[in-house]
Amino acid sequence: MALKNQKLVELRLKTLETLINLHPKLIEKVFNNLDITNPDLEKAIRQYNRKKILEACNMLFAYYSKYSLRDKIPVKIPDQVHSIDDNPEDVLQGIFSHYGHKITQKKNANGKFVWDWLGPNHDKEYAYHINR
Repeated sequence: MALKNQKLVELRLKTLETLINLHPKLIEKVFNNLDITNPDLEKAIRQYNRKKILEACNMLFAYYSKYSLRDKIPVKIPDQVHSIDDNPEDVLQGIFSHYGHKITQKKNANGKFVWDWLGPNHDKEYAYHINR
């Protein structure tokens, strides 16, 4: 175990050169998925196409380091992500809200909930939601 951890420490990416050498396919994938219509990325893409990978990566890094992640999120994140809209009486009767729809949980012959039931649409997400 110690030897494995030592190898991981040695392989830590400390420079762009190391990243380029260890993960050339990743670099290729990044550049193949860039927005080529973005004029701010034009020089980096041109350098990449000229096989000047290190220069291209430095330009790309400089471009993205100007922004915080918050600047890049395309939508406003609501303050409250999940609201509780279940009526306690409904829950006691086995009626649950799932994405705005009221669903009555299936019961067995003894009147107990069938917890492995996947809902009316055989939906794993419904089962995960109800069993949380």
